[in-house]
Amino acid sequence: MSDEQAQTIRPLDALPSPAELVSTRWWRAWFQKASSSLQGGIALLALCLCAFLPGLTTIPPVDRDEARFAQASRQMVESGTVEGWVVPKVQDRARLNKPPLIYWLQAGCVKVAEAVGVEGAADRIWLYRVPSLIAGIIAVLATWRLGLRMFEARAAWLSAALLAVCPVMVWEVRQARADMVLLAATTVAMGALFSIWHADHESKVARLKLKQSRVLFWGAMVTAVLVKGPIAPMIAALTLGALALMKRKRGVMGRLGLVPGGLAVLVSIGVWVGLVANEVGWSVYLKTIFDETIGRSMSPKEGHSGPPGYHLVLMSALFWPGSLLTGLALVRTWQHGMGPTESRGSGEPRLVVSGPGRVVGSIKRRFKHGAQGRQAELYLLAWTIPAWLFFEFAVATKLPHYTMPLYPALALMSGRAVFTATFGAMATVTTLMSRVGYVVWSVLGMVISLAPVAIWWKVNNETGIVEFAIALLPAVCMLIAVTIAWKSIFRGIRHGANRGQFISAQFASVAGAMVLAAVLCGMVLPNTPRLWVSKFVAEQVKQIDPEGKRPLAAVVYHEDSLIFNTRGRVQRINSGDVGQWLKENPTGILILPKEMAERQPGLRLRGEVSGFNYSNGRTVYLSLCEVAQVLPMPESVPEAVPDGAPKGEPVSGGKP
Repeated sequence: MSDEQAQTIRPLDALPSPAELVSTRWWRAWFQKASSSLQGGIALLALCLCAFLPGLTTIPPVDRDEARFAQASRQMVESGTVEGWVVPKVQDRARLNKPPLIYWLQAGCVKVAEAVGVEGAADRIWLYRVPSLIAGIIAVLATWRLGLRMFEARAAWLSAALLAVCPVMVWEVRQARADMVLLAATTVAMGALFSIWHADHESKVARLKLKQSRVLFWGAMVTAVLVKGPIAPMIAALTLGALALMKRKRGVMGRLGLVPGGLAVLVSIGVWVGLVANEVGWSVYLKTIFDETIGRSMSPKEGHSGPPGYHLVLMSALFWPGSLLTGLALVRTWQHGMGPTESRGSGEPRLVVSGPGRVVGSIKRRFKHGAQGRQAELYLLAWTIPAWLFFEFAVATKLPHYTMPLYPALALMSGRAVFTATFGAMATVTTLMSRVGYVVWSVLGMVISLAPVAIWWKVNNETGIVEFAIALLPAVCMLIAVTIAWKSIFRGIRHGANRGQFISAQFASVAGAMVLAAVLCGMVLPNTPRLWVSKFVAEQVKQIDPEGKRPLAAVVYHEDSLIFNTRGRVQRINSGDVGQWLKENPTGILILPKEMAERQPGLRLRGEVSGFNYSNGRTVYLSLCEVAQVLPMPESVPEAVPDGAPKGEPVSGGKP
């Protein structure tokens, strides 16, 4: 190694401050001093609120999972019975494929809102999203705190910021589902597990911290199991197994308190399982558990499938902008976590790649003698790789959010790699493949930023100049951010040096991602009426039946958001049962496709709604009808066409 190369590889504590990288004085001074203090936590909280709050209260219920969760939680609130709180139900169908904690949390938020006087609390979808909002903030802060124990404070703060603004977080935090609570519980549990595995427990203070970490780990594990079953225990078990294999170190299970902790998990879930099985029967419940665990691994459920590599490909977009250096970060983490393959003097350990046989031999030696690298990097490898391989190869059902509990580890690897690359200690940033990766990353950011334009162009037939300008704002901001990123990166590497200003690039892209989240979720989605068909159907039903006493049924259009928006009133019937239903409910209101309504005799049209059903990617035209012979024709039919729209053409119910 030359003297020039050796000078570029310095310990992080001796590296230059961000003052060399960021021009604004107040920013560089704050970032250097506050990234490990309370101010840093407050700044992360503010970042989360800016990224998470827009649209939280204005986006209508989303199909299909969110509407199901929210409806089941509302029925809990309104049940007034113990059974109603034990067995979640959507209408009269038991919903046992998820444990009860998420329903209890959502129903608890509604109860609190009712207690403080929020009018119509049970009908406000944003109250059911509050647990996800709080869990998202906890996950970001827990990632930051774990990063402080692993790396330098600035890298920890940046890692948490990258997690906060990535698209999968920005969307899931606005969903009344179980996934964000699972993410928070898993992140807290894995942070506690790192303390249990890594720390020295000889002193009295260390033993006290061990007890605290043990309580925190098992408390988070109980929460995770009660919210989404065995996912978090599986990740923790794979992590411990990988650590045992790579480190050849025993004693962790004894410090973990496996017996009392495991009993706590079994008791917490066992009480509810017993109550549910008593209500629905053991055979029914055990079949449900099998279908949701083994069944999802054996065959795709609900048409959600994909080849191995599905999650890896999506990660580039779902973790943007943090995916800038994720590939290089994994290589760096492997090098530093597994340790050197051969003596390299005072230099940094690196994986020898001069031949497949040499690489395989080095891996064999490491596993034979145990990893000799840094504990933090080794732990992140154990957290990420085994579980990721499990989701890619062992789970046939594939959904984008399945790997989300692994994203905090990816964020920590990526954030640390950004500092390593910025300070010139990562030679691979100048390779051709890396440069191609920067181009792909930039293009991907621009494509993501065009989402508001694409939605309004394709779906919203009422887009005006002002609305279209708002939709273009994220693209303009992202173009500026990508330009800054390119200038920062290539300024340092265009002459073969490995000192690109990646920190400036990441902060610019974080700002662009935050603007995108605010505009897309706060302005575009709530004001695109054709996306929210169920909302306008429910509004027209209320116009036709203000007292909500007439029977209501839907044919073909069976989305769960319609159930939530009609407070569970709507019945879902098949097209062949329309005649029988009309005989049994002569005063009823029928929601059915327009072409079916035109063929059905004896119906009077009361309204029409059209829009884009994003659940199946089809445009729908719905008619609201009643029996013509029973009710007289009203003097004025509720207008289904908003002002300014062409008459005679079915459109959505207007802007919200």
